Amino acid sequence: MISWSKFAACSLAALVAVCATGLAAGAKEIEVKMGADTGRLVYVPAKIDAAPGDTIKWTMNKAGPHNAVFDAAKSADPAGAKAMSQSKLLNKPKDSYISTIPANAKKGDYAFYCTPHKSTGMVGTLTIK
Repeated sequence: MISWSKFAACSLAALVAVCATGLAAGAKEIEVKMGADTGRLVYVPAKIDAAPGDTIKWTMNKAGPHNAVFDAAKSADPAGAKAMSQSKLLNKPKDSYISTIPANAKKGDYAFYCTPHKSTGMVGTLTIK
């Protein structure tokens, strides 16, 4: 026969596992093309809504090289902006990398840009809700 304390400990462990799985299952992956299908120097989409735990998959599409650097001075949380930045340039179509929204990310807007194409207007905004 199982003791009450062992039963309670097992039940608590199961509850924690279910809650953790539920949180991970609620996270979403957002895909962003770097360079439009037409060859324009833009992010598609340029405006992103996300939540802590979500991921952004940055995919090199056209007219590279491209990257996705968050501007700490124009972001709700400079440290969070730095953590999500991807300074490595992607050169080949379909190359990609992932940025994860930190669990402790502050709500608000985060400005990002492509280092080689910032002056041409290849910029965007991530809003963490």
